[in-house]
Amino acid sequence: MITYIKAFFKKHDFSVLIIIGVIIISVFIAYIIYNIYNELPDNKTLIYTSGDILIYCGTVVTAAATLFLGIIANKQNRRLIALEQNNFIASYSSFAYINKISFKGIRQTAINMSTNHEEQILFSNSVNNDTNYNTIQFDCELCPIEKFQHVSFIYVSNVRLFVSKSNNTIDCNIELSNKKSEYSRVAISNNSDVFSCTAVITENEKKELINSLQNNNSSISLLMNYSLLSDKYVKSDFKCKATLHNQHISNTNNNIICFKAQNDNAPFNFFYGNEIIQADKVNIK
Repeated sequence: MITYIKAFFKKHDFSVLIIIGVIIISVFIAYIIYNIYNELPDNKTLIYTSGDILIYCGTVVTAAATLFLGIIANKQNRRLIALEQNNFIASYSSFAYINKISFKGIRQTAINMSTNHEEQILFSNSVNNDTNYNTIQFDCELCPIEKFQHVSFIYVSNVRLFVSKSNNTIDCNIELSNKKSEYSRVAISNNSDVFSCTAVITENEKKELINSLQNNNSSISLLMNYSLLSDKYVKSDFKCKATLHNQHISNTNNNIICFKAQNDNAPFNFFYGNEIIQADKVNIK
């Protein structure tokens, strides 16, 4: 019995408590009024009829019913708001996976970090304030999943790169993370979207990375956590896992090396939820 009562109040908690409270208060007020009039002097009498009692009870029941209807209407409004919000999120969410990475500027030593950068800046865990850093830039191609919005903004929280040669041994392993919470704008095209990143790494890490990337049989195993933001400020969080292969179209004169996913080994995403965020709380470069 106690378990049933607990389950009942858990399901109807707030509304039931309010109605019971109104009934108790009404009875208590009636009891107080009755006792006050019972203490009148002997020369005065209290005259009330059964009709007066019925009128009072009817007023209490009407008030309780009105309150109950108000609670039901409030719950229905909350459900409608939640439904509209879910429909808005479903309509304006961005779902996309990384299909291609192009490394560029492999001969460049380091960019000036004191200037403004619109791309995502990712730091190696081996880089600290006392380290002479190097940089390497790469463009990522996002492929939107069918029927979903193109990506307007992106925030990359962390990246892990495993570069392997034909013997399937890992020749280079670099872990990168973002120290800021700023979104970058995404270049939108008909079939894909592109965003840029700059990796701040040590000199030894860059040497190992370039030596591994320049092998024609090399491949990259990519793990990237990122947040996609649509133009309606619906944020979707993902972790992309992709295996990208050297395209043998390295342009050493322009310092560009491209890696792309193959049809038989398509990338996939882990979904971590989406939400609507306020525009004034979004920092965009």
